[in-house]
Amino acid sequence: MRSDYGGFTLIELLVVIAIIAILAAILFPVFARAREAARTTNCASNVRQLMLGVLMYAQDYNELLPDEQYNLGGGGNEPLVDASWRGAIFPYIANAQLFICPSHSPTGGNHGIFDGRYADQKMTASYAINDWHQGSSSDSTTNTGRSPKGQPLARVSDASSVIFIVESHGPPDDICPSTRESHGLQFTSSAARDAARRHNDGANYAFVDGHVRRLVPTELCPGGGSNADCLMCM
Repeated sequence: MRSDYGGFTLIELLVVIAIIAILAAILFPVFARAREAARTTNCASNVRQLMLGVLMYAQDYNELLPDEQYNLGGGGNEPLVDASWRGAIFPYIANAQLFICPSHSPTGGNHGIFDGRYADQKMTASYAINDWHQGSSSDSTTNTGRSPKGQPLARVSDASSVIFIVESHGPPDDICPSTRESHGLQFTSSAARDAARRHNDGANYAFVDGHVRRLVPTELCPGGGSNADCLMCM
């Protein structure tokens, strides 16, 4: 029943507020997922441009893909002395913002967020490279053509199925996920596992042939995601 002043009763106001609250509870997650979908697209563009930089680097260096780290006098892993793959491909990218995912805010740690310097070892960013293949005899025997870090393009037997760039949690030393199979990745920390779910429970991955795909963690593990295939599935 309305009041003499033509306004709403308390019960009517409470009903309206309850309806608004229910609608908000329904719509806010939808809006959040839509916003994240847009960020996923922007991130995929970043990853694609980084992979193009990797391939341009390879063309200039006898088709050798960039390594995770370069010894410039500090043993290969000295902060702000040695270089990483980011500094190696930066001349082909020329935009440090491409190394930051729009859904991730890496902390600078003790050495800052990657800013385009060549001597950038242990600087943080949102992306890492596949680090399984170290070029040792044991790796070469068991993983030939699968994980090509520091290897020539000719060694990659199936470039469309070998992941090269992954989303990372950006620790200071940027230890990235490792490949056990062509798609299977192991993530050795909860932060790395979070990176694999960054975009609506998935993440963007660049393959050696240059294409980028969003994959959910179970798609990274061959054989239905068994631990035997990729050590740790999410």
